[in-house]
Amino acid sequence: MDTKELIIEAAKRLFAQHGITSTSLRQITAAARVNLAAVNYHFGTKAALVHVVLKRLLLPLSEQRLQNFASIMAKDTPPTLEEVLHAYYFPWFERFNQQTEAGRLNTQLFNKLIYETDEEIRKSVSEIVAPVTEKYLSLFQQLFPELPEAELIWRFKVMHGVVTTHYISELVPLRVSENTPSEAQSLAWVMTYLTATWQAPATPVVSETRSTLREEQKNR
Repeated sequence: MDTKELIIEAAKRLFAQHGITSTSLRQITAAARVNLAAVNYHFGTKAALVHVVLKRLLLPLSEQRLQNFASIMAKDTPPTLEEVLHAYYFPWFERFNQQTEAGRLNTQLFNKLIYETDEEIRKSVSEIVAPVTEKYLSLFQQLFPELPEAELIWRFKVMHGVVTTHYISELVPLRVSENTPSEAQSLAWVMTYLTATWQAPATPVVSETRSTLREEQKNR
């Protein structure tokens, strides 16, 4: 493994353990057994190194989703909801497969990434994933033209939260079954849940004020 790859791998593992902002270049150079000049030569800045690591994590996912998008759109008939969900989430469960060492490391890094608040990091993530999410959002708009735009966007956004929660057990500290489900089973559960969610009718408009809600709570 050459020096550049050693730095990237060391950074990825440290970011997964401690978070991106909490990891220093000194820690990375120590883990990679290189000097700071090597980091400066190959990347220039920590921000540039971070962007490379994020691309390694997210770009293959985005590329597979784009390939799947092209495949389902190339058919003679419009894609079904199930086809769209599978095209979008099968690459996710494949990349974050808990049965493989690479999948577990990717998941650990993703968990840390969720809590990062640095604007540059968020910008890097957006640059990688935004083109893909925009394509799929437009597809959901075609599938559910009856949904108000605000609710459709909300469902699309929350859909990601549902899948994210699957990988972050500490968010909901419930008893976990001793029999860890396979990635195929987990994906099947997600498909069932999200299919039902998207097929639900539009939510009636709620106009109650906070004071009205408080009154209703008192009367219950």
